[in-house]
Amino acid sequence: MGRSLVLVVTMVGLVVGVASAAPADAGAPANAVRVERLDAYVRDAMRAWEVPGLSVAIVDGDREPLVRAWGVRELGRPERMDPDTVFTIASVSKSFTAAALGLLVHEDRLAWETPVLDVLPYFRMPESDLTPRVNVVDLLAHRAGLDDPQHVGWAGLTRRELIERVRHYETPVHFRDRLTYSNVGYTAAGELIPALTGRSWDEFVTERLLRPLGMHASSTTAAALHGAKNRSLSHVRRADGTLVLDPFVADGWWTNDFRAASAGLNATTRDMVRWLQALANRGRVDGRQVLPAEVVDRMMEPGILTEPDLPGAALAGYALGLVVQEYGGQRTVSHSGLFRGHGGRLIVLPERRLGVYVFLNSRDAASGLDLGLALWILDRLLGRPAVDWSARFRAEHERALATRRAARDAFDARRTLGTQPSLDREAYLGTYRHPAWGDWAVEQRDGALWLTSLAAKAPVAARLEHWERDTFRPAWNDPVDDYHVAERVTFRLDALGRVDALRFENVADPYWGTIEFRRETAAGDAQRP
Repeated sequence: MGRSLVLVVTMVGLVVGVASAAPADAGAPANAVRVERLDAYVRDAMRAWEVPGLSVAIVDGDREPLVRAWGVRELGRPERMDPDTVFTIASVSKSFTAAALGLLVHEDRLAWETPVLDVLPYFRMPESDLTPRVNVVDLLAHRAGLDDPQHVGWAGLTRRELIERVRHYETPVHFRDRLTYSNVGYTAAGELIPALTGRSWDEFVTERLLRPLGMHASSTTAAALHGAKNRSLSHVRRADGTLVLDPFVADGWWTNDFRAASAGLNATTRDMVRWLQALANRGRVDGRQVLPAEVVDRMMEPGILTEPDLPGAALAGYALGLVVQEYGGQRTVSHSGLFRGHGGRLIVLPERRLGVYVFLNSRDAASGLDLGLALWILDRLLGRPAVDWSARFRAEHERALATRRAARDAFDARRTLGTQPSLDREAYLGTYRHPAWGDWAVEQRDGALWLTSLAAKAPVAARLEHWERDTFRPAWNDPVDDYHVAERVTFRLDALGRVDALRFENVADPYWGTIEFRRETAAGDAQRP
């Protein structure tokens, strides 16, 4: 039996007085909402987390919104972040996809319960009996059971090609009985739009949402982002602790175009004010009903249980592109957005008509400062006791890193020393394939084995360092630690002692699991598309 959740939260009416003068460099009117000590708190937190740039948007009822930015767009350069700096909002894009489909439901062109197969005849689940049962809400509430832990092999795919790989998943499908976060599920949801309207997800979202909302600096493609003169870049931390520009994002290779409905929308902090207002005011912005109120209401109805991420919340439910829980006695809807070396957090209190959005351009800080700063602001506006959420989440982040290091150290301690590979180096060369996760080549360069993604234009590669027997440790060229698709790779031998498969394993993060790639070609046959 599937489970659904309706969260009933007792709402407490609260009227909070807020100081009226905005900081001089905020680019906001003099009567804009201001949170006391925001400047000092943000600067201290940015130093603690080593964040190059950060921005905030706050809406509170009919008061003038506050839009503010600090720091720089790129580490080591002087260009400042400002309210009109463009960035990717990553998974906050999901709420736009849910709203776009809500418009089609409102126009009777779709129903929330419509089976996906009725609209996308190529859609197939790994378990064939589930294919006709998956509906629109199943995709939007992450309850279809579709996992998608490994993304490198998807580079260069079309959206349809990505969806067609779903049938080859080997992970257990938990249909409607637990949340299984799925970007590919949202990609499929987004492709319902062109199937029904003849307009791409990008065109429909732009024409029916971004323009009516007045989000004129927002866009839906990596090309638009990279073409913006005023854009924030992405920063990651190397294994040695150095904060650097993310090379894979800076050169334009790693994008979200192939899964834009889940994570591909670009915006500015000023534009995000409009989305906060739409969610906080049941679709009304500047006195106009941009989104039907019933669509916004439906987006906030939970469809599956999930883990709360707000302090004090006992329950949480994933709705349609939004997480519903409570904070300080107030119902909240929220979502995080994390992409490579930057992230953000959206939190709206609908009954209070209050919303906060935080963006920052450092991956480390996206593990806590985005939420910490949003909560610090909410505490001030709700009259709650002051808590240094940045410091608290920073300590949690350090503990999580220590736990991962301990897991790796424990694994390393089990290494069998003094072993050798079973075969000569040349015997491992060739192409290895998984129908869902793509192709990899094992090549020989400068006397060493190298593992290279064969996805279109993918620069991801690793030098294979012998670990034990037929297991190797990849030394990846990608500085983002948790985007590494394997921490160990093991070659499997058949009964005749020949290599027939390559297994990717992860040590510190079981979410990434174990994936086995079958050998397709022998040495010399591997070719990049």
